[in-house]
Amino acid sequence: MAIAGSQDAAYPDIAYDLATHDGAVMTVFRSPDNGVQLAADRIAWTVGTRNREMPLSAIVLIRLSTEVETVEGPIGATLCQISFADGSAVTVFGGNSRSRDAIERLARYQAFVNDLHRRLGPNERASIRFVAGFGGARFGFLLVAALLSVVLFLLTPLALLPLAGSAEPRLLVALLFGVILNFGLFRLLQRNAPHMYDPHDPLGSAAGGSIGQTLREAVVQFRAGLTPGGRFAWSALGTAVIAGIVVAIASHRTVGLFAPGEARLAFGAVLEQAGRGLKVSKVEITPQALTIEAPDPGGSSRRSIWIASRRTLFGWTEWDHVSGPEDKYDTSVAEDSGQQPFTLQADDGDNLDALAAAAIERAALGNGSAVTGMRLVELTAFVRAEPPRWQVDVVGPRGRAQVFANRDGQLFPAPNAPVGAPRVVIRAAFNTWMRVLNSDQTVLFDRVLEAGESYAVPNSPGVRLQTGNAASLEPEKLIAGTAAQD
Repeated sequence: MAIAGSQDAAYPDIAYDLATHDGAVMTVFRSPDNGVQLAADRIAWTVGTRNREMPLSAIVLIRLSTEVETVEGPIGATLCQISFADGSAVTVFGGNSRSRDAIERLARYQAFVNDLHRRLGPNERASIRFVAGFGGARFGFLLVAALLSVVLFLLTPLALLPLAGSAEPRLLVALLFGVILNFGLFRLLQRNAPHMYDPHDPLGSAAGGSIGQTLREAVVQFRAGLTPGGRFAWSALGTAVIAGIVVAIASHRTVGLFAPGEARLAFGAVLEQAGRGLKVSKVEITPQALTIEAPDPGGSSRRSIWIASRRTLFGWTEWDHVSGPEDKYDTSVAEDSGQQPFTLQADDGDNLDALAAAAIERAALGNGSAVTGMRLVELTAFVRAEPPRWQVDVVGPRGRAQVFANRDGQLFPAPNAPVGAPRVVIRAAFNTWMRVLNSDQTVLFDRVLEAGESYAVPNSPGVRLQTGNAASLEPEKLIAGTAAQD
């Protein structure tokens, strides 16, 4: 199979030995066709004995779904559905772990998906819907089936165990089977909850669905089409179901956001609701919640607040909870000074678990130390622009400490202790704002130096001074052999 007219050296023709199926399908017992090929601006595949090809500009939708592995084996299938403007479609399968060449097949599939998205130009990306997960009806059916499975194989055996009077083996076997089955089902539903994925990271973002977010969107659409009578009936039914679930489960806790990957998921939940390119004044994270504060674009004192947390239900942590935006007007001058807005990035929460561990090691406060909070801010630039930085609060048996890191989560070099007398003593001729930072970006001094007032700059390498009016600062005593300040 070859594609006619593809001469672009940057994107050569590549053939992939992958199973295909004519049309958009989710489940097949046998794939009769094999082989798909990409050129710079076209895609070709085999249908029976015929070869078909379409320009990439004709693609209107790409849907990705992802299988999951459980102790029982693989559940679901990894596949890529491609739909075109003329109504035709093709499905490319990545196989599953039961295949004899599972590793090689998965590698070929991942290469195909990445190459396909890499060849899409700006015009194609603007016109294509990038959808991940199952369709709404299929997802809803599987979710209902999973909830029924929880009732049959988890809640029912748990309710019958006290009545049996002893450890009934059949009930224990049913309970174990229910745990294994439902873990796999809910993991599959989490990964394949309908959502829009990022074409710059198709494989990673396609597997980042959220059952909670999908249900919230479905509820909004459902309520918009309800009649008054329907609202009453569904409200009564929903109240009864929720009451039953609360009584039966009676367990709900928050997942620590400094655990591996949890802060990144909380960031993603906020950005999904607030939108990318959000201008923020600060980000604060505790083990329980992520708080993002955005200034008013109009310049007023109003702030918009988003709060996100990661919640667990029987150990499954896909239940995201986001509240906001909520308006905040009681922002003090002291709280707002020294900060300037910056654009929140999707990867700002990627390395926070590693940063927490590094900060605890740097603080060296003894066994049992923990991070109580992190804060991402960008300081107001008077001399030169400073990128946002993390401030990490650590508490341990030997006290408290603050550790600083850059935006990527890399700790700044530890500061050296001051040596001898101050490097320089500075006197202000007029009221002048001044900030002094240590080598690890710790703020040693940040306020207005009154006329006639002095400040002794410590004699340690890496100390930097920032001021709004350098001409009004006069060095009283300069220590020989020291370098001038920035």
